[in-house]
Amino acid sequence: MGDLGHNSLLNSLIRRPRTALGKSLMADIAPFTSAFRLKEELDRLKEAMDYLSLYNPSFPESPDFRAVIAGLKKGRGIEPLTARQFLSDSNFLFSLKKQIDSLEGYFSLKESLSGLKQPKGLLGQIERSFGEDGRILDGASASLLAIRRRRSELEGSLLGLARATALRYSQYLTFKEPLYRDGRYVLGVNVSYKNKIDGLVVSYSGSGETAYVLPRSNIEATGELERVKGIEKNEEAKVVSSLTRRILSEESDVSYIEDTLGYFDFLFAKARYGVEEEGSVPALSAGKGHIELYGLRHPSLSKERAVLNDFKLSEEKRAMVISGPNAGGKSVALKSVGLAAICFSEGLPVLCQEGSSLSLFPHVYFSFGDNQSIENSLSTFAANMEEYGRFIEKAGEGDLVLIDELGMGTSPREGEAIAIAVVSSLLRKRCIVMVSSHFEGLKAYAMETEGAFNASMGYKEGSLTPSYKLRLGLPGKSYSLEAALKYGLPKETVEEAEKIVAGQAGFSLEDSLTKLEREIAEAEKSKEEAEKLRAEEERKSEELDKKLEALRKSRGSILEKAEQYKRKLIDEAKERIREIASSLGKAVKPHEITAAKAELDALEEDDEKQDDGKVEDLGVNDFVSVKDLGIKGTLVSLNGRKAVVQGKDGFTYKVDAGRLSKENRPVQKTLKTPFMSVDPALRKPTGKLEINLIGLHLDEAKATLSGYLDSCRVSGIKRVRIIHGLGSGVLRNMVAEYLKSHPEFVAGFETAGEREGGLGATIAHLR
Repeated sequence: MGDLGHNSLLNSLIRRPRTALGKSLMADIAPFTSAFRLKEELDRLKEAMDYLSLYNPSFPESPDFRAVIAGLKKGRGIEPLTARQFLSDSNFLFSLKKQIDSLEGYFSLKESLSGLKQPKGLLGQIERSFGEDGRILDGASASLLAIRRRRSELEGSLLGLARATALRYSQYLTFKEPLYRDGRYVLGVNVSYKNKIDGLVVSYSGSGETAYVLPRSNIEATGELERVKGIEKNEEAKVVSSLTRRILSEESDVSYIEDTLGYFDFLFAKARYGVEEEGSVPALSAGKGHIELYGLRHPSLSKERAVLNDFKLSEEKRAMVISGPNAGGKSVALKSVGLAAICFSEGLPVLCQEGSSLSLFPHVYFSFGDNQSIENSLSTFAANMEEYGRFIEKAGEGDLVLIDELGMGTSPREGEAIAIAVVSSLLRKRCIVMVSSHFEGLKAYAMETEGAFNASMGYKEGSLTPSYKLRLGLPGKSYSLEAALKYGLPKETVEEAEKIVAGQAGFSLEDSLTKLEREIAEAEKSKEEAEKLRAEEERKSEELDKKLEALRKSRGSILEKAEQYKRKLIDEAKERIREIASSLGKAVKPHEITAAKAELDALEEDDEKQDDGKVEDLGVNDFVSVKDLGIKGTLVSLNGRKAVVQGKDGFTYKVDAGRLSKENRPVQKTLKTPFMSVDPALRKPTGKLEINLIGLHLDEAKATLSGYLDSCRVSGIKRVRIIHGLGSGVLRNMVAEYLKSHPEFVAGFETAGEREGGLGATIAHLR
């Protein structure tokens, strides 16, 4: 699989696990044969990638405990450092399990960890027996503790005896203090005086000038110390032997812990690769031969320089013929899909975007590059034919077949025929086929054959360079003549080649492709402009929404301030009455003060009545006011708490009946008109002063508005309200454009005020 880049990818992945078992699992990775098992692995992989986005577990560097157990069974004792490593592995794994169990979701990971059983007794014995440096601890057994205390006493005694002897023979010593050499306390004596010391010469210095003497007083005690050391070693061996037997007796739990640790190390190594490379886990498709990959790139291309491409194949569209310029990315496209299919089948992340999906392909066959075989005396053409024959013979339904430069190595006409026949054969076997080719006949075959379709790699005509962008559904030009000129072929030679091409038959497809590419470029440009306009409309709509919200907040603030001011006036008036009553005494009649105070109390009670939402005794045609809105007019309907008021300005308002107050109807004044050019009946406004366009289609709304304004002109109405709502702004824009386009009878217009609908209505002034 090296041609696809699989070996290179595995070589990089095998360095990621930290445990010996994790590395082994990565090295032995293989495709799943069961879709059910693959789905389980992909679910765990996806959860591991999600977990890594929150946490960063660092797995321990652990040896292969399968080999350790095998050694123990052969009679080896457990190494203290190996035992401590098992303790560390267990602590890490159970800490990871505890954290995952505490999180929402992660059902697959929790299931994989649910069978763990913590061998607390074994772990406690390891912790008591061995230190982190591998030293056997005093607390490993009661006997070992007693022996080490005895050894410590003897060593202290030996040091004291040696010091006493050194003090007695100080005039002969090279060193004033005893020296500890080879497990014994000795005196360093000038070699000339060695016989002056009562003891045994055990060695000499390198220069020969100093003799090391074991004092006779220490000889007997040293022997006792050596005996105790021997007992200590035997007891340490018992500690190791006891722990070894316990590990073997709990082998299943030990092995399960280490196997789980190794697998999770392997799983998280794969997940870390996916996160770092911005890959994802495609969904497993239930169908055969399904490929839906978005933003796919090959692992050998860096995230910064790779051009991401989309690929779609299915049981209905099974064969993709990729054409386009040389060095335009056709081979990379094929390798990217092939490697993605293999990685997916192995439970590895794929370097594609979320929302992608793939089938589990039973087999992936591919042919790339020069297949010439010197050893078997086969030309490239012969080797290719041998390989194509093997594909047709072995590939079956649902297998993926990738062929680069299909049919090359012979005459163009025969190669084209072979290419069409190979694709046709593979289609009949219901394989999923992706091939690259320059053959015009194969492109035409893909356009006309059910189950096949074209795709092409883009080309930047201005710069004469490939775009590496795959376009599905379109065949591509080879751009060989343009590339030949760019790479050094003389201009006159290229022009001669163009004349030859122009004189050949069957080149209408090439001309059509050129025209089609231009149309696509124009369509893409129009699409970009439309996207910009849409984004601008969304921005303006958001700004209007923000302004509307600000106006609403401002209205509430103003009403609150008005209420506070009214309460302040009432309080000040009450205080003033009290001041007048106290200062004037008898000068003001008591009943006058009482009457003034009663008026203020009534005002306050009326205000409280409005706050409580109580409805006054009102009737239709009463003259009323809405004080908090500054509206006065005639009550035209009353249904429970829902009231409709016709204002003095001609507009109708829907309000809560609890906000209404009955008023005295003002006296109408008769205005004398100095000059009347038309019948007075026509001068009196008889139409409605507002129109509601909400809910109408654009054309219907425009026709309704036109008829309404015509009737207003006849009736002599000068000011109207056009209600269009906020919505998407289509009706609002239509109203504005219509009013602008009829200056002959529209004097001007503006957005309605807050009490007349705000941004949801427009006020028009008619001539």
